[in-house]
Amino acid sequence: MSELRKAKILIVEEHKLFQDLINHQLDSSLQGTVSIFGAYSDVEQAIGAIFMNEPDILILDLKLLGDQHFEVLERLLTQQINGTKILVAASVNQLSFVQRMVEIGLAGLLIKPVKPSDLNKALTRLVKPLNEINGEKQHSDSFITLRSNHSKLYLKQSDILFIESQRNICNITLNDGSTKTVNDNIGSIQQRLMVKNLVRIDKSTIMNLSNLEYIDGSKYNNSVRLKLINGQNTTKNLSKAAIQRLYKMDLKSVKN
Repeated sequence: MSELRKAKILIVEEHKLFQDLINHQLDSSLQGTVSIFGAYSDVEQAIGAIFMNEPDILILDLKLLGDQHFEVLERLLTQQINGTKILVAASVNQLSFVQRMVEIGLAGLLIKPVKPSDLNKALTRLVKPLNEINGEKQHSDSFITLRSNHSKLYLKQSDILFIESQRNICNITLNDGSTKTVNDNIGSIQQRLMVKNLVRIDKSTIMNLSNLEYIDGSKYNNSVRLKLINGQNTTKNLSKAAIQRLYKMDLKSVKN
């Protein structure tokens, strides 16, 4: 049996509250399953550490984001390419703002002052899926359960090519070219995706980067070409912001 890897946690906060809680007050069921590899009080340094070290979980004190907190947190949620789950610690008077972030993929909320029991519950929910698989496995056989009208829809995650959000529903294009409409918002779908190449590239779009063949970011066009399972291609139009983010990623196999 493969040894279970520890979930890597990065902390961004002014004090050592979360680090002390994790080291000394976590439930015994989590001992040996998590590891703090970094703690920062500077948000920009933390963002760099996320992309360099690929943590599994980021615990972030909303207070540190200051006046630009929405833009910074949105940047973390939409530009990440490594599946980092973000837990935010916020005061009661910040809850209306946090709700906006939940809609674009926030993994969880901790109300300040944070109780050890609340931190335990939040981390257990995020760590458990990581400990059920070997650290090298890419979850290619994972399925996701979605709501389609009044029934359930089961999709193999590696078959998903493209997800487009339209308010509280999403249109999903599969790698055989077929499409499905589901009654789940894109934030809730993102939290349950386990395939690393399924990446959220803007507020309304998740794309399978392993199928990406061509990026067209010309003056009059913002689109990508994606490969279907039958060898043919399909073209999807994207926002200018999404195209810019794709150009910033290290997509060596993509022609553009």
